Amino acid sequence: MDIETLPSEIPFEEKVVWDTGEEYRATALNGMFGRLLCIGYTDEPGDGSGLKWGCIGWREETQDFEPDERKVLTDWWNLVEDFNMARDLMIGHNILGFDLPFIIQRSIVRNVKPSVKFPLKRYQDSPIYDTFQMWKFWSNQGGPSSNLGNLSIALGLESPKEQGIAGDKVYDAYLEGRYRELYEYCMRDVKATRNVYRRMNFTYPFEGE
Repeated sequence: MDIETLPSEIPFEEKVVWDTGEEYRATALNGMFGRLLCIGYTDEPGDGSGLKWGCIGWREETQDFEPDERKVLTDWWNLVEDFNMARDLMIGHNILGFDLPFIIQRSIVRNVKPSVKFPLKRYQDSPIYDTFQMWKFWSNQGGPSSNLGNLSIALGLESPKEQGIAGDKVYDAYLEGRYRELYEYCMRDVKATRNVYRRMNFTYPFEGE
């Protein structure tokens, strides 16, 4: 899974906890004031059959994003409500450091009760598998250089950042109304994360894929 986020919905001019445009944009990484745009995911059985792709928050019929963050959060928690800690695996790149904490923080802010209490402890590979941390072996070395794009390239995979949008360009693309590009970017991140996980665990590609 992978999330895309935006700065606060509070207008910049109100300067609640920011004074500059840079500080305002940085709220996209802050679960207190940033907002969730979408959650891309794949859902598949352990044998690799019946792979499903989805992006919570994306509205195919109108080619834009759901403006109600509460609905995005509610749909996410409905999707994962049957997650089994003993059987299932949630995979993401920096999922323990960003994606899951952000979702949980926004759920608290929006008063949307989580359906699953994910363990966010360090040094785990199940039921949460963080490809970012597992690649670094939980060290503090090579943080930014271990981003998803670089790691994909190193493993001989297509980088999700090669087609014009990267994380620091999401808000600009959103303001420009490039919604379809943002949706496709999020789903490229999901695909890249899935492939990185499989390369790291010597299961790439799945037989018959």
